[in-house]
Amino acid sequence: MLELETRNVQLQGRVSSKKAAIREVGNLLVNSQYIKPGYIDSMLAREKVANTYLGSGVAIPHGLPRDRELILKTGIAVLQVPDGVEWNPGETVHLVIGIAARSDEHLEVLANLTRVLGDEELIGQLSETGDRQKIISHLSGAAQPEKAPAAKAGPELAEYTNYVEVTVQGTHGLHARPATNFVELAKQFKAFQTGEKLGFPAYSASKAALAMLVKAMAVELAPAVRCVGIAPGHVQWPASYDEKTRNRLTRRIPMGRVGTPEDVARLVRFLALEAPYVNGDIIKVDGGLGSRY
Repeated sequence: MLELETRNVQLQGRVSSKKAAIREVGNLLVNSQYIKPGYIDSMLAREKVANTYLGSGVAIPHGLPRDRELILKTGIAVLQVPDGVEWNPGETVHLVIGIAARSDEHLEVLANLTRVLGDEELIGQLSETGDRQKIISHLSGAAQPEKAPAAKAGPELAEYTNYVEVTVQGTHGLHARPATNFVELAKQFKAFQTGEKLGFPAYSASKAALAMLVKAMAVELAPAVRCVGIAPGHVQWPASYDEKTRNRLTRRIPMGRVGTPEDVARLVRFLALEAPYVNGDIIKVDGGLGSRY
């Protein structure tokens, strides 16, 4: 696991601008021999094409992919700014987390950061603490928050005979920016659902989460990045499906056959090279099967 060292956590920083903050945290990375000095310019250049502000007073400046050769080794540095620094109009940052990543070693730190972002009280503590180790512990995952006891159904849920609570998880969690946007988006809805299926509540909930995430990212990252979801139908059969099951399902597909990985790959290629104005959609590759529902 990537270790955040105490020498790379600067407390009580005072900077007058976002540019100064990025240079300050960049110098921490330079002094620890994580990056060449030129990578700081790359970190500044990235701000012109993408906003690295995550919300809750946290920003994660990092360089452009094309300048990865300026990274000597993967590393992270933290600049604490108790008084805050304006990142963009309406965005004040108290924790500047500079990232230089040659591989995926930093993903665990970002996953831990995602959990921290959901706790505004903790963010406030880390923004003012005089203890470097406290910041390191939370970003490294050593200080895991206590799990809250299962909440009883509120008055709205109690009106339903059956209800299901679903948590969408992965090995490293969601990347910090999508996770932040997904949380903010979810707050706008009491509930959202898609593709209702009896006996498939978790399936429906997870698909709804991904569909709304695509839409949120399409707005957040444009125009520098487009986000399009691809929803394949039957492409490769599970080993547990016998021939009778496969034939029955195939008969329901209007195109009369199962899809192939090449069918999906052709759409990916088309979206990447031939469709620069497509953004925020979920496109099915199912031979028309979805039209039956």
